[in-house]
Amino acid sequence: STNLSLDTPVHKVMSAPLTKITSDALVYEALMYMEETGVRHLAVEDRESRIISIVDNKELIQFQRYGPIILSREISRAASQEEISSLLERIPTLAKALLNSSARPRHVTNMLASICDSVTTRLIDLAIAELGAPPAEFAFIGMGSQGRQELTMVTDQDNGIIFATPKEAGAETTRDYFLALGNRVCDGLSRVGYLPCRGGVMASNPRWCRSI
Repeated sequence: STNLSLDTPVHKVMSAPLTKITSDALVYEALMYMEETGVRHLAVEDRESRIISIVDNKELIQFQRYGPIILSREISRAASQEEISSLLERIPTLAKALLNSSARPRHVTNMLASICDSVTTRLIDLAIAELGAPPAEFAFIGMGSQGRQELTMVTDQDNGIIFATPKEAGAETTRDYFLALGNRVCDGLSRVGYLPCRGGVMASNPRWCRSI
């Protein structure tokens, strides 16, 4: 805000609630969190939940070319499964760089899960572009290692769709739509390198594509 009196209360110009990140988070995680929440500053807290610093996007922006956030952004703009598959060829290099800069494998699994989330989201967008607008609200859920943010370099799918209770007249059409959506997304995930679940825990399986 500009042209405000110096006696304006702080609460009138501040962002609330305070958006925080832990001091041991990685730069790429801070950038992704800023993008997700739409804020330009993050409060940094220590293990005792005390605020010890503030970082802003201008300070972090110089690191973007080194981090996976660029890959996630490019995935979000990909026009096809083939383009997504090509972008994912960068993952081994990113994982190696992250392992070299951090002794914590958790940072790598978090990064791999975030990229899988980006891929899934983009495949959902592409599927909706083909199928038309969804007939009901829905959630596409990642389970297993994706849900726990414990993805490794070689992983299989564990996902599902939960959609809002359809009106009786359109129940069958609604189920057909979301099953078609699940088929397209799961097929896309398979094509770009995420193996099908041997146990069939996938949104393409009617058992895992159901109304709430």
